[in-house]
Amino acid sequence: MELPWEEERMRPNTTLVSAYSATDTRRILTISYDAQLKYFRINGTDFPVLFRYAEVILNRAEALAELGRNAEALTALNLIRNRAGIGDADASLATNPTALKTEIFTQRRLELALEGHYFCDLVS
Repeated sequence: MELPWEEERMRPNTTLVSAYSATDTRRILTISYDAQLKYFRINGTDFPVLFRYAEVILNRAEALAELGRNAEALTALNLIRNRAGIGDADASLATNPTALKTEIFTQRRLELALEGHYFCDLVS
């Protein structure tokens, strides 16, 4: 049986491509390969559920921001940004909860691009 998404390959749109900075190491890994090649399948029908440590850190940053613990949220967010090679976020985000949450969601989109999380992030 052919699964519905076997026919169509996910492709990054221009908005996603332009969201990565030139120094972001995730850019080349995400947009230069087919989404189906980002992670291998065990066989033709197995689609393992992947829960990456980066997602755990981003979930923590989001939860801390929701609790108003913005300095801690910014520290967690910077773990992701530094691993990606784009450096710390502006320290002023710790005093601007709305901008901090926006940056967390932006980094979540870039970090987890084409992994099937974005739709759920939009509707939850």
